[in-house]
Parts: sequence; C-alpha cells; structure tokens
Amino acid sequence: MLKIIILMLLMIALISPAMGVGIGNAEFFDIEQGTSETISISFYTGSTEPDNNFTLQLLVPDDFKEWISVDPEQFILGGGATRKIDITVTVPEDAQLGDRKGELKYAGSNVMGEGQVGYTVATKTILHFKVVKEGAKKEVTFLALDGKSQIEANKIQKFIATIQNTGNIPTSFHTTLHILDKGRTEVYSMTSGSINLGVDEIETVSLFWEPADEGEYTGYFTIAYEDEVTTGIAGTVVKSDTFDITVGTSTNPIPSLPSNSSSQPILIGVIIGILVIAGILFVLFRRSKT
Repeated sequence: MLKIIILMLLMIALISPAMGVGIGNAEFFDIEQGTSETISISFYTGSTEPDNNFTLQLLVPDDFKEWISVDPEQFILGGGATRKIDITVTVPEDAQLGDRKGELKYAGSNVMGEGQVGYTVATKTILHFKVVKEGAKKEVTFLALDGKSQIEANKIQKFIATIQNTGNIPTSFHTTLHILDKGRTEVYSMTSGSINLGVDEIETVSLFWEPADEGEYTGYFTIAYEDEVTTGIAGTVVKSDTFDITVGTSTNPIPSLPSNSSSQPILIGVIIGILVIAGILFVLFRRSKT
C-alpha cells in the first residue's frame, strides 16, 4: 500500500506542469509585413520552488518558426523569483496575411540530491500575432448616437450607436453601453455580440437598459477589438461622446387644453353652439308629444 501511495504522489508531481511556476501572455496583436516587434513577458516561480534549470520548447508551426527568437532560451531560477523573457517576431515582406498561433513552453528539471528522485516542472503560454499589410490601420468611429435624454423608470429602453470601420483593414469588435449615476459610479453595462466590419462598412448597434430608479444619469459607448476581448489584454479604448439621461415616472404626459387668450372665445362659442342645438331638439321633442 505504501508503495502505491508513493507512486501516486510521483505521478501527480509529473503531470502537474504548472505547479509553482508561471509565465505571462505573449500577445503581439498586429505586426506589419516586413517589420519586427519585441515584447517582454515575466516568468516567475513559487516561493517553495527549489532551483530549476529551465529550457525553452518553441511549439509553433514550421512555416513561421524561424520568425521567432526568444531570449533567454535557457536559465536557472530559484523559488520566489522573476525573470524577464524577451520575444521578437520578424515578419518577412512577402508573408501571408492572417493569424499566427503557437505556444512557448519552459520545462525545468531539478535533482534533489544523490540517491533521491528528481522531478520536472513546466509552464507555457499562448503566442499570438496577426500579420497585416504595411500601413495597416485598425480604427472604428462612432458616426451617430441615439442617447434617449428622457426615459421612464421600469421600462426597457433602446440605445443606438452607428459605427463605421474607418481603418484600412477588416476588423471585429464588441460594443458596450455604460450607464453612470450622478456620482460617476457605473450602475449598468451591456455588451453586444461580435461585430465584423469590412473597410468603410457601417453597422447600427442596439443595446438596452431598464432603469429601476429615477434620477440623473450619464451614458456612453465603448469599443473593444476582438483580439483584446479574447486575450484579456486591453488596448486603446475607443469611447463615444457622453450623453445625459433623465429617468422619470412618465415621459408622455396627457396634453392639457390650450389656456392662451386667443383660444378661449373659440371654446366658448363651441359650448354655446352645443347648448343651442340641445335646446332646439328639446322644443321639437315637446311639440311632437302634443
């Protein structure tokens, strides 16, 4: 039984590649043909980790493996430490446009001592970038907003944004409606599904809010590009103009009768006419009875 327990513990140690070590995201976003970009990510170890000798394993397709260089490819790191990793991607001028994905993996080995069992730890991260043409410009612009300045409480309201792809490459993004109270605290948000726009294309996006409380609010829209949503790494925020919202009990009161002096004689004449007609009908009715 003791041997079985020991073997199980050894298997757990061997199949737990991320135990005690970690590495940041290798996200480049867009890289133009014929250019080179470098980013730095952090490699870190848990405080209980002993010294480990880590070696790089570049897990990417062969068609762009030569574009990537990583420094360092091998290093020793002890427990509770951090190491900077520099990753450079050099894209040829004739590279095919589109997404490239792979993985960076570092495996570390440690020998506990003479006659003791060694073990291996490892961690990996996604490597991602998109090859775009030279001079590529990813940009979307808010053309118009329907912000609903006065709305009713406890009633679903629709807010509309008209958006155009003003860049020179197709792009995908999500749009979010933000609602803030008078203290500038966000009380509500709603995000659209993925929107895909070709160059110069226009899309109308409708998002909804059902306010529960009356009061004064501020609203605006933001845009997050698809790769930022997927990776969780935020780029430049595209934000619309803000618009003021007043939430009340009713935005469509019943109109009152006109009260200005020019309309009063008309109203009096109508009433007199009705009374005269009623009197004539009454007299005719009495004569017919006699």
